[in-house]
Amino acid sequence: QFGTVSTDARFAPDEANDFRPDVVVMPAGVPLADRGPMRGVPHLAVEVQSPDQTVHFLRSRAVHYLRLGVRVVWLVYPSKKIVEVLTLNSAELFVVGDTLNGGDALPGLALSVADVFAGVE
Repeated sequence: QFGTVSTDARFAPDEANDFRPDVVVMPAGVPLADRGPMRGVPHLAVEVQSPDQTVHFLRSRAVHYLRLGVRVVWLVYPSKKIVEVLTLNSAELFVVGDTLNGGDALPGLALSVADVFAGVE
């Protein structure tokens, strides 16, 4: 009902931009490309912070995605067990005990932050 989820999708909405988030949710009915980058953008992009990535780097990447048309970006910070949810108009932090939602981009989507970090020490 929410669309297609992928951990290996590359996007090139135009000739000047090319990106590959850690996880994406494409709109329902939009198939993933078999080869090469997809045209268009996902409704939701998720980036998980690697040990060598700064918060500033991830936020800059999120802003870039949003300007390209991604509707919601989740930035996942495993070491702090926090998820930052960004749209063009807002930024909000979610912690264990909270529930993430898809907002207008993916109505009905609900995922507990505890589930996001299940198994993370």
